[in-house]
Amino acid sequence: MQSLILAAILIVAASMLWLALETRRLRTAGDEALRAAREAGELHAQSTREALEIAAWHATTAAAAVEAARQSATATRLLAETSQRAWLAVDGIHIMTRNGRNFPVSISTVIRNGGRTPAMDVETAQFHVIESAPAESHRQEPAEMTPEGNLGPGSAAKVASTLEYPPGSETAGRIREGELLVLVYGTARYKDILGNSRETSWAYRYEVDLCQFRPCTLNNEIK
Repeated sequence: MQSLILAAILIVAASMLWLALETRRLRTAGDEALRAAREAGELHAQSTREALEIAAWHATTAAAAVEAARQSATATRLLAETSQRAWLAVDGIHIMTRNGRNFPVSISTVIRNGGRTPAMDVETAQFHVIESAPAESHRQEPAEMTPEGNLGPGSAAKVASTLEYPPGSETAGRIREGELLVLVYGTARYKDILGNSRETSWAYRYEVDLCQFRPCTLNNEIK
């Protein structure tokens, strides 16, 4: 009887030991599976990040290439337009007649097309002012433009004006002393062969010592 009880106890103990070992084995296997899954997840996440970084780099590179191509095309177009467009510039202001004080009265401003293509629908305007120095930075919009037609490459047009002075010797003295400036402003508007609107503006002051007109430091532009 006792031997049967002892055998039963040994069988139960052996079963419990096997169960404990099997449970431990299963837990160890589960931990390893969980660790492997975690490592696989981290590896997948890293691969995804690297793939996203590579995709972002390619996108940035492609965008930069597109922008570089756009800028190159723009520069090429501007260079072509600049080399082929009409350029109206002022050759100078010629004094045709003078008054008794040797001041200019009638003048002729020569504008010339220095470009390779015609300047079309040219319009000009010119006026003069006598103002206190320093006043050459002042500018007014011309009241009326005069049509000049088209100017081919190398062609010139003359813009005539008549200057009027306030009466009296005081004004003449102030001009000679440099207290008053005799200023001539002008504008030429035209279109190039591409239909773009262009404009040339000029500003000259009469130099009493030189007895001729010289360009001002401001308001001489070709657009």
